[in-house]
Amino acid sequence: MPTEIRRIIFTDSEIQSVLDDFTDRDRGPIPRGRVIGYEVVKDKPLEVSARIQSEDGRQGSYRLNEAFLVAALLSFLIARKVPVPRQANKSVKRSDKGVVFDLVTESWKL
Repeated sequence: MPTEIRRIIFTDSEIQSVLDDFTDRDRGPIPRGRVIGYEVVKDKPLEVSARIQSEDGRQGSYRLNEAFLVAALLSFLIARKVPVPRQANKSVKRSDKGVVFDLVTESWKL
């Protein structure tokens, strides 16, 4: 059975834009606002701390786990009409080039 592997690499500034776009839509356990920075706090599984300035001007740091990052990346890609296989196993990890989003599909039959 063939396996399809897609790897999308996001730079640090692109990840900040992805998080900014996702938080601007009022999703997840964090307030709506603007992401003003982030840093990786754990590699496996990937976890980041995002600094967010809320709409009322207050700033706070929020830890975002791998599931949140995958949801943010999926939302970003879908909004830009990038096809993403629903059945693919999705994961994120840190690399020297930024954040890597892997999609692995093993459901093809010959």
